[in-house]
Amino acid sequence: MDENNYGNNLEEVRKGIIGLGEASIRKNYYPALLDKQRELERFRAVIEQTPDMVFIISCPGGEIIDANHMALAATGLTHENLNPEKIGKILEFEDKIPIEIRLNTECRESEILRGFLKTHPAEDREKIPVEVSLGKSKFGGNIFASVVCRDITRQRMMERAILESELQLRTTIDAIQDAVVVLDRDLKIVLFNDSFADLYLKWDAGDLKPGIRLNLFLEPITEQDISNVKELLLSDDILNFARKVNSGDETAVYDIKKIPIIDSGRVGQTVLVIKDITAEQLTEQIKKEAFEQIDRNMEQFAILNDHIRNPLQAIAGIVDLKDPELSEKIMPYVCEIDSIVRKLDVGWLESEKVRKMIAKHYAVSLIDRKDIREVINYLDLHQ
Repeated sequence: MDENNYGNNLEEVRKGIIGLGEASIRKNYYPALLDKQRELERFRAVIEQTPDMVFIISCPGGEIIDANHMALAATGLTHENLNPEKIGKILEFEDKIPIEIRLNTECRESEILRGFLKTHPAEDREKIPVEVSLGKSKFGGNIFASVVCRDITRQRMMERAILESELQLRTTIDAIQDAVVVLDRDLKIVLFNDSFADLYLKWDAGDLKPGIRLNLFLEPITEQDISNVKELLLSDDILNFARKVNSGDETAVYDIKKIPIIDSGRVGQTVLVIKDITAEQLTEQIKKEAFEQIDRNMEQFAILNDHIRNPLQAIAGIVDLKDPELSEKIMPYVCEIDSIVRKLDVGWLESEKVRKMIAKHYAVSLIDRKDIREVINYLDLHQ
């Protein structure tokens, strides 16, 4: 080496090599190295504080290079026996695709996989359900992958409890004979029972599935002068209203009970309980027509009684005036006819058939009722 090439800087070069002077290699390089070391220590401290289980593995072999203390505690591994272990021995995915295959393909950092982490692989102990995220990076010419596993045992328990609750709810509403449907604020179907599905199919109202808008039963209800069905169903009142549905020659009447579900101070969903009351309506109509017919018949009985009683009284009076002796013979028969007319006029309700019919169908005793109009009013008040 030619000393003249360095000139007067030779002394500075010497000082730099042995660690003296302002241009010292040690003064310039070591602080940067210490900063890098502190940065790595901070990163390591953060990784150790995370509740997730973190593994650093080599690609494509899958050997475990490093792991935080949560991962070591869960698997029973130690830093001393990490090197020969492969991640595939302690981690398996629900879809059964080995992690080595996934590491050889492009890892999507946003993808969350589900699997199981063996707690003590050598002893074949229980497995921890985990959510796994993978990430790959290149360092020093080598490719490494991070495997972050999150324990979802509690989440699985909650999911199982929710599923059981949904099953209980489904079983309960399917056991209800009346049709039940739950609607959201847009009147779209959220939930329905089997009876509602049968009812929907009966009227051929289209495909039935959650998310579709319910049109059956929701046309304007003119009987109650309601112009806005949505406003009615989203009110916070419990209401009952009747709805008639026609299809061809078939007509049915339904009683609909609306029950609001309040969420955060407003109606979030609405439950409709739908009951077919066609038979009840028909029975009421038959009863009404029967009573009206009885009323008309009794009026005719009263008129007929008058037609019999008035001539009978005239005959008795004439005979009494013209032939008193004959009158004495005829009067017993006149009294007997008058008694029969009086029984028809006053005691019609003593009829065994009428009393049995009313007692059987309406569970009331009407023996003392003298007028059919009173009977109708009485029954109407006690329905």
